[in-house]
Amino acid sequence: MIYLLAILLLIIVLMVFKLKNEYLHNSVHLIRYHAYKMIEFELCKYNELIGIGLSISDWNPVLNKNFPNISFRNLPYPEYDIQNLHQIPDNYADVIYYEMILEHIPNPEKAISEVLRILKPGGIVITTTVFIMPYHPCPNDYYRFSPNVLKLMHKDYSAVISGGYGNRRLILAILMKLTRYPVSYFGWNLSTLLTKGNNSKFPIITWAIAKK
Repeated sequence: MIYLLAILLLIIVLMVFKLKNEYLHNSVHLIRYHAYKMIEFELCKYNELIGIGLSISDWNPVLNKNFPNISFRNLPYPEYDIQNLHQIPDNYADVIYYEMILEHIPNPEKAISEVLRILKPGGIVITTTVFIMPYHPCPNDYYRFSPNVLKLMHKDYSAVISGGYGNRRLILAILMKLTRYPVSYFGWNLSTLLTKGNNSKFPIITWAIAKK
C-alpha cells in the first residue's frame, strides 16, 4: 500500500510540473540524478587530481564538484569524434568524461580504445550510458549497456568500477515521457526523494569509472 501511494504521489508531482518549461539552474534530468550521486561517491578518491580534463557532454555538476583542480575543455561534435580523436595526442588528459554517447555511435569499442590512448597513465575516464531506455535516435540509437558489459569493455584499463541506477518509479517517469524532466542537483526536491532506492534489476542509467 505504501509503495502504491508513493507511485501515486510521484505521478501527481510529475504531472504538476510537467507544464513547467524553464530549465532549472544547476539542474539535471530526473532519471540521471541518483546515478550521478552514485558516481560522485565513487569519485571522492580522485578529487585531488590536478591537470587537464576533456569532456564530451553537456554541463555536468559531477565534474565541477569533484575535480576543482582540473581544467576542463569541451570537445564539440562533430568536430571531435570520440571514435577517432586524431587531434588529441597520446597520454594527454588526466580526466575524461563523456556522457550518453556510447549508445549513439556505431563503434563503442573504438571509442573506449581512443579514450585509453589519450589518457595519461593513472588518469581516469567516467562514462555514462543507458540500459533500460526507449529508442531515441540522436541521430542514431544502436546499443544498450549493462554494468557488466561496461566493465568487460574496459578490460584494458588497470581498474574499473561499473554500476547502474533505476527502479520501477523511474521507469514510470520514462513512460510518462519525462526523461528530460529537470531537477536541482544541489537542493532537496520531492521528485528525487520519491525515486530514491536503486533496484539492480532495473538499471536505467549505467556508468563506468576506469583508471589507466
